Amino acid sequence: METKSFYLVESGKQSGPFSYSDLKLKKIEPETLIWFDGLEKWKEAKEIPELSTLFRKMPPPIDNVDDDSPETRIPPIPSFSETTSNDYELATIGQRFGGYLLTQVITLILFFVFGGTLADLETSEGFWLDMLYAGIGSGIFNGIFYPFFSGNLGHKLLGLKVIKKSDGSPVKSFFSGYGREFLKGAFSTVIIPVVWLLFDNDNQNLYDKIQGTIVVKNKE
Repeated sequence: METKSFYLVESGKQSGPFSYSDLKLKKIEPETLIWFDGLEKWKEAKEIPELSTLFRKMPPPIDNVDDDSPETRIPPIPSFSETTSNDYELATIGQRFGGYLLTQVITLILFFVFGGTLADLETSEGFWLDMLYAGIGSGIFNGIFYPFFSGNLGHKLLGLKVIKKSDGSPVKSFFSGYGREFLKGAFSTVIIPVVWLLFDNDNQNLYDKIQGTIVVKNKE
C-alpha cells in the first residue's frame, strides 16, 4: 500500500501524488475525491475500502425518537434542598447572617482583649492589603475550630455545621476551614458574600460556591 500513489481534489484542484501515510496526515473527509492508478474515475474516499480507516465514522441518525421521550430528557441538577439522599436541613438566611455577626463580635472582643485598639482598626494599608489581612486573620482564627466543630464558633453556638455539598461529609480539616474563612474575611471587605446569600437557592455564600460547602443545622 505504501507504493501506491494517491491523488485527491483539494479546494477544487488536483493535488498529489500522496502515499497512504501522507493521506493519514492530511485528515481527509469521507467525501474527499480520490484517484489512483487502477480506478476508471474519481471516487469519494468512503467508497474506497482501503481508505476507510482514514476518517472517523459517525453513527447513523436515530430515527423515530420523540424529543420529549424520557430517554432524551435530562433533568437539571437538583439543589441541595431538593435532594432526598441527605437528611440535613439547610441553615436559614437568618441563621447564616446571625452566625456571621456572632463570629465578628467574638473576633472583636478577642482583638481588644489582646491589646487591639480602635486606632488599629481604622488604620488602612490600602484596599488589597486590607482584604489580604482580613482574609488571613479570619482564616487562622476561625479555621482552628473546624477540626472540632466542623465550623467556626458562630456556627457552634447556633447549632450549625459546615459540610461538603457533594457528599454531605463534615468539613473537619483546618486547611479546608482556613480556605473557607480566608475567602469569607477577604470578600467581607466588599460585602460580596452577604449579597450573594440573598439570591442562592441553597443559601450559599460566594465562598461556599468556591469551596463546595454548605451550612446546615447540626443533627448532633
